Amino acid sequence: MGIAGGMHSLCEDIVKGYEARKDSADDRTREVENLKKEAEGLVDNARKFVNHCKKVHKEMAGNLKATLKEDKETLVKEVNSLRKDFKNKIKEIRSDLKEASKSWSEMNDTLKSKRHPAKKRGEAK
Repeated sequence: MGIAGGMHSLCEDIVKGYEARKDSADDRTREVENLKKEAEGLVDNARKFVNHCKKVHKEMAGNLKATLKEDKETLVKEVNSLRKDFKNKIKEIRSDLKEASKSWSEMNDTLKSKRHPAKKRGEAK
């Protein structure tokens, strides 16, 4: 194998190395392109998901607002009704207490007159 054979072998190795490097560069380029496509797909899916979440959130917020408004109106009506009933009960209780006080006073006057028949109410001893 002499110098010419060594030179020929060296040249073949250089060509093989260049082709291998070119193939691996092409592989890397394809891999990078595939990764870019996957990343774009992920970004697109994330964007769709965020838009969907915004839509759902807006819908839920509208429903919640409407429900709370209805509940507030119902509560206001119920509280006003309870307050009216409470005021009526207070009037009834005051009336009952007035009647009870009147009955108590009449009973007290009757008992005083029976205990001290000679004395009339308001007379001095």
